[in-house]
Amino acid sequence: MCITQLSHKFTDHEASKKFILAGNAVFTVRNENTQNRFTFKMTRKKYQAEHEQPLYWVKVLTRSDNASDDSYMFIGAFSMAKGFTHSLKSHITASATSVKVARYYLNLLFNDTLPTFIYTYHEGYCGRCGRLLTVPESIESGFGPECVKLMAKPIHQPNYSFQFQ
Repeated sequence: MCITQLSHKFTDHEASKKFILAGNAVFTVRNENTQNRFTFKMTRKKYQAEHEQPLYWVKVLTRSDNASDDSYMFIGAFSMAKGFTHSLKSHITASATSVKVARYYLNLLFNDTLPTFIYTYHEGYCGRCGRLLTVPESIESGFGPECVKLMAKPIHQPNYSFQFQ
């Protein structure tokens, strides 16, 4: 997978967090020192009770066709309360590099301890609805104009802390 012209590198970790938690995010994590990268898809679990902490399904790109959902394999879940958890239902083992990168990246990003040489790129699609972004401001933010309006509404998310494992 190459970083395409529609890809956009987030310049700060707060923008990365907002994008990733929007509900339908496809993003690439890149280590600028080693040039290693993995593309992940995080989708918010539907039909949660209002009092529940949001839960996100985490998948990793395993084929070259990143436009098809079949190209991503489920590896685990993420919540603000527990961080990333590998799933025993995944066909990818917990010792796989992609799973280790997901755990490392998500847990450090949300504990505000991610090294500055790790970057997040979005792939030119809205992090909330998944539509192709065409407006320059939308490409910059990672959200289409309609989703930006919806994202502006305040959402109460308790500040949970978890330990990197």
